[in-house]
Amino acid sequence: MNEAEYGCSLWIDTEDEHPEIITKLTGIEATEIEVKGEFKITKSGKKKPLNQNLWKLISPARISDDDNIWNLCESILDITNILDQREIEVKDALSKFDNKGIQFYANMYNYWIQFRVQPEIILKMAKYQILIDFSILSFEPDDKK
Repeated sequence: MNEAEYGCSLWIDTEDEHPEIITKLTGIEATEIEVKGEFKITKSGKKKPLNQNLWKLISPARISDDDNIWNLCESILDITNILDQREIEVKDALSKFDNKGIQFYANMYNYWIQFRVQPEIILKMAKYQILIDFSILSFEPDDKK
Protein backbone atom coordinates (compact mmCIF):
# COMPACT_ATOMS: atom_id res chain seq x y z
CA MET A 1 0.00 0.00 0.00
CA ASN A 2 1.23 3.49 -0.79
CA GLU A 3 1.34 5.97 2.05
CA ALA A 4 -0.09 9.46 1.70
CA GLU A 5 1.58 12.56 3.10
CA TYR A 6 -0.14 15.76 4.15
CA GLY A 7 0.56 19.00 5.98
CA CYS A 8 0.48 22.76 5.59
CA SER A 9 2.71 25.78 5.50
CA LEU A 10 2.30 29.48 6.13
CA TRP A 11 4.37 31.66 3.80
CA ILE A 12 4.95 35.40 3.70
CA ASP A 13 6.66 37.21 0.83
CA THR A 14 8.61 39.98 2.58
CA GLU A 15 9.15 41.78 -0.75
CA ASP A 16 12.41 43.76 -0.56
CA GLU A 17 13.05 43.01 3.11
CA HIS A 18 15.00 40.02 4.39
CA PRO A 19 12.59 37.30 5.62
CA GLU A 20 14.09 37.52 9.13
CA ILE A 21 11.97 40.67 9.55
CA ILE A 22 8.99 38.39 10.34
CA THR A 23 10.93 36.63 13.09
CA LYS A 24 11.94 40.01 14.53
CA LEU A 25 8.37 41.32 14.43
CA THR A 26 6.68 38.20 15.82
CA GLY A 27 9.28 36.37 17.87
CA ILE A 28 8.44 33.21 15.90
CA GLU A 29 11.31 31.35 14.25
CA ALA A 30 10.78 30.36 10.62
CA THR A 31 10.93 26.71 9.65
CA GLU A 32 12.45 27.77 6.33
CA ILE A 33 13.65 31.01 4.75
CA GLU A 34 14.27 31.78 1.08
CA VAL A 35 16.34 34.84 0.18
CA LYS A 36 16.02 36.47 -3.23
CA GLY A 37 19.21 36.07 -5.24
CA GLU A 38 20.37 32.94 -3.43
CA PHE A 39 20.07 29.45 -4.90
CA LYS A 40 18.18 26.34 -3.89
CA ILE A 41 19.32 22.88 -4.91
CA THR A 42 16.42 20.89 -6.39
CA LYS A 43 15.89 17.16 -5.83
CA SER A 44 17.44 16.55 -9.25
CA GLY A 45 20.58 18.42 -8.13
CA LYS A 46 20.07 21.57 -10.21
CA LYS A 47 20.65 25.05 -8.80
CA LYS A 48 17.47 27.10 -8.92
CA PRO A 49 17.71 30.87 -8.33
CA LEU A 50 15.29 32.19 -5.72
CA ASN A 51 13.25 35.18 -6.87
CA GLN A 52 11.34 36.00 -3.66
CA ASN A 53 12.10 36.69 -0.02
CA LEU A 54 9.96 34.10 1.76
CA TRP A 55 9.45 33.39 5.44
CA LYS A 56 7.82 29.98 6.04
CA LEU A 57 6.29 28.19 9.00
CA ILE A 58 5.80 24.55 8.06
CA SER A 59 3.83 21.95 10.00
CA PRO A 60 5.37 18.51 10.46
CA ALA A 61 4.42 16.17 7.61
CA ARG A 62 1.87 13.55 8.56
CA ILE A 63 1.64 10.12 6.97
CA SER A 64 -1.53 8.12 6.46
CA ASP A 65 -1.58 4.51 5.32
CA ASP A 66 -5.25 4.88 4.38
CA ASP A 67 -5.82 7.28 1.49
CA ASN A 68 -9.39 7.88 2.59
CA ILE A 69 -8.59 9.20 6.06
CA TRP A 70 -7.66 12.88 6.17
CA ASN A 71 -7.40 15.30 8.98
CA LEU A 72 -5.68 18.25 7.42
CA CYS A 73 -6.99 20.31 10.31
CA GLU A 74 -4.34 18.78 12.58
CA SER A 75 -1.77 20.46 10.36
CA ILE A 76 -3.44 23.85 10.36
CA LEU A 77 -3.72 23.66 14.16
CA ASP A 78 0.06 23.12 14.29
CA ILE A 79 0.39 26.52 12.63
CA THR A 80 -2.46 28.44 14.29
CA ASN A 81 -1.44 27.28 17.77
CA ILE A 82 1.94 28.93 17.20
CA LEU A 83 0.39 32.08 15.71
CA ASP A 84 -2.17 32.39 18.50
CA GLN A 85 0.60 32.61 21.11
CA ARG A 86 1.72 35.90 19.49
CA GLU A 87 -1.57 36.96 17.85
CA ILE A 88 -1.12 40.74 18.12
CA GLU A 89 2.46 40.65 16.80
CA VAL A 90 1.50 38.21 14.01
CA LYS A 91 -1.45 40.34 12.86
CA ASP A 92 0.77 43.42 12.83
CA ALA A 93 3.49 41.63 10.81
CA LEU A 94 0.97 40.18 8.35
CA SER A 95 -0.55 43.62 7.77
CA LYS A 96 2.81 44.89 6.47
CA PHE A 97 2.95 42.46 3.52
CA ASP A 98 0.38 41.85 0.80
CA ASN A 99 1.54 38.51 -0.61
CA LYS A 100 0.98 35.76 1.96
CA GLY A 101 -0.99 32.56 2.35
CA ILE A 102 -1.33 29.21 3.96
CA GLN A 103 -1.19 26.09 1.86
CA PHE A 104 -2.67 22.71 2.69
CA TYR A 105 -0.96 19.93 0.79
CA ALA A 106 -1.69 16.26 0.26
CA ASN A 107 0.37 13.87 -1.85
CA MET A 108 -1.49 10.62 -2.28
CA TYR A 109 -2.14 7.54 -4.33
CA ASN A 110 -5.86 7.79 -4.83
CA TYR A 111 -8.04 9.42 -7.46
CA TRP A 112 -10.92 10.12 -5.12
CA ILE A 113 -9.80 12.95 -2.89
CA GLN A 114 -11.98 14.43 -0.19
CA PHE A 115 -11.33 16.21 3.07
CA ARG A 116 -13.19 18.49 5.40
CA VAL A 117 -12.20 21.72 7.12
CA GLN A 118 -14.30 22.40 10.21
CA PRO A 119 -15.86 25.86 10.73
CA GLU A 120 -13.74 26.44 13.84
CA ILE A 121 -10.59 26.13 11.74
CA ILE A 122 -11.92 28.61 9.17
CA LEU A 123 -12.68 31.06 11.99
CA LYS A 124 -9.17 30.63 13.44
CA MET A 125 -7.71 31.48 10.02
CA ALA A 126 -10.13 34.34 9.31
CA LYS A 127 -8.72 36.48 12.11
CA TYR A 128 -5.35 36.49 10.32
CA GLN A 129 -6.84 37.41 6.92
CA ILE A 130 -4.68 34.84 5.09
CA LEU A 131 -5.65 33.20 1.82
CA ILE A 132 -5.94 29.41 2.00
CA ASP A 133 -4.49 27.43 -0.92
CA PHE A 134 -4.77 23.71 -1.60
CA SER A 135 -2.16 21.59 -3.36
CA ILE A 136 -3.40 18.06 -3.98
CA LEU A 137 -1.21 15.63 -5.93
CA SER A 138 -2.45 12.18 -6.82
CA PHE A 139 0.05 9.59 -7.99
CA GLU A 140 -0.57 6.25 -9.64
CA PRO A 141 -0.37 3.47 -7.03
CA ASP A 142 2.68 1.22 -7.37
CA ASP A 143 0.47 -1.84 -7.77
CA LYS A 144 -1.22 -0.32 -10.86
CA LYS A 145 1.96 0.56 -12.78
